[in-house]
Amino acid sequence: MTTKKTAEKKVLSVADFLAARVTKLDEAEVEELGGVVYLRPLVAGDMVDYMHTQRKDASDEERRNGTVVMLTKVVCNADGSRMFEGVSGNELSNLPASIFTQLLSLANKQNGVDSGEVGKG
Repeated sequence: MTTKKTAEKKVLSVADFLAARVTKLDEAEVEELGGVVYLRPLVAGDMVDYMHTQRKDASDEERRNGTVVMLTKVVCNADGSRMFEGVSGNELSNLPASIFTQLLSLANKQNGVDSGEVGKG
């Protein structure tokens, strides 16, 4: 069997993966608050933290707070620093649902997460 090579492709190394960094921020307008925030893509550790809240043996409170935790990971300032660093999920639980849903929907789209799967364990 022979294969045709149309172009040489770089074979990635462990160093390539370890050097990967979040570089793209998406701007999100929050009309209700009259301004914009930025959304950063989740990194592997963020996904693990979120998935931990959705495991089968997670408490109801952990499951409820899981999506709030995800927002604390993705909403950021223009420089990429996390806006809600040090803010608890409980503090954000009073965020108006319309704002929460808008940001969550944008974060899911940015990260390729199926909104229908969020919250299922």
